[in-house]
Amino acid sequence: MGQSSTAVNISVGQAGQPADSSAAKSFVKTGRVETNISLVPGQFVVQGTADGEVALPAAAGETWVGLIRFSSDRKHDIDTGVPEPYGQYDLVSLAREKEWYVITEEAVAKDEQVFVRHTAGGGGSILGYARNDADTASAEAINAKFAETTAAAGIAKVELLLAQV
Repeated sequence: MGQSSTAVNISVGQAGQPADSSAAKSFVKTGRVETNISLVPGQFVVQGTADGEVALPAAAGETWVGLIRFSSDRKHDIDTGVPEPYGQYDLVSLAREKEWYVITEEAVAKDEQVFVRHTAGGGGSILGYARNDADTASAEAINAKFAETTAAAGIAKVELLLAQV
């Protein structure tokens, strides 16, 4: 017997993948990695120095431009399945709305405000990762909320509203 329906909500995903099948068609922006840095899917980025460039945040108040999307076209580690990081001059695809999987530094709760690390601090040192508080002013609230509860750091679903900014 053939399949008569498909799931809209994807129950588990990798960082940077859509959590809802309609998200794949959502508002997307592209950018070129600005400097010799390493970026991974599920990490948030800000506007770079030049138009069309993206970078890791360096301070509060920068313009958040999106979440780095997962791409099956990237070379992947054969043992872990983790995609190769993006480096200088690589073109990245950015998610700006709907539900996506992100990398978190800590446990999060559904409907909590999403904060993103812009300065290394006691709660974490990887810029662009999501968390549930400002961590003594080293993370900043963005226009997004957590769409699920997790018990520890790792992967969590968020609802992005960056297209409205």
